[in-house]
Amino acid sequence: MDTFAVLGLGQFGMTAALALVNEGKEVMVVDTERDKVNEIKDRVASAVVADCSDRSVAEKFLSEEIDCAIISLGQRSEAGILSTLYAKELGVKHIVVKANSIDHGKILAMVGATQVVHPSEAQARRLVSSLVRPNIVEYLPLVEGYSVVEIKTPEGFVGKSLKDLNLRHDYMVDVIGVKSDGGLNIIPSADEQLPAGSSLLVIGLDGDIERLQQA
Repeated sequence: MDTFAVLGLGQFGMTAALALVNEGKEVMVVDTERDKVNEIKDRVASAVVADCSDRSVAEKFLSEEIDCAIISLGQRSEAGILSTLYAKELGVKHIVVKANSIDHGKILAMVGATQVVHPSEAQARRLVSSLVRPNIVEYLPLVEGYSVVEIKTPEGFVGKSLKDLNLRHDYMVDVIGVKSDGGLNIIPSADEQLPAGSSLLVIGLDGDIERLQQA
């Protein structure tokens, strides 16, 4: 995914937009509050003061050329539903929406959300990481700043042992499991070679895990 639209510049939307910019992605932001748009306009490809819960407005900014829309409109539940519906109808490929409740999330999924989240600021960064790095299989946040993440074994790691890779030294993460066609091997031996098609279950600081994902 290379082209993103972030609708709503609350804490979650702003964090996601800036994280995407840091990943080198093309980002358009849309919000009804001019102050929020002005705060970020010099960092993104385009910044618009508008309300995409109005279909005539959505048609101006949302299209199939956008790989992903991230919609986070705070407590404006109806606006979030309408923006999601219009993004879907206008051909946006992947639609991530912040839900305010379980029932709100169910409605969002019914009208076209590809992914519904109930996130915090830290989870916004992890969401962006999962969108721009498809080698992530699953993640489980622990205490603030730490996670357990399942990632696809990087091609350069295949055939090497954990001892050879020395991930604790180079990336400050610990491998607590290796998943392959043979199942899940918990606390694998340091001499175990990593097979093609496998994935690693790693634990560590979010920043260190992100560095590993780029290997």
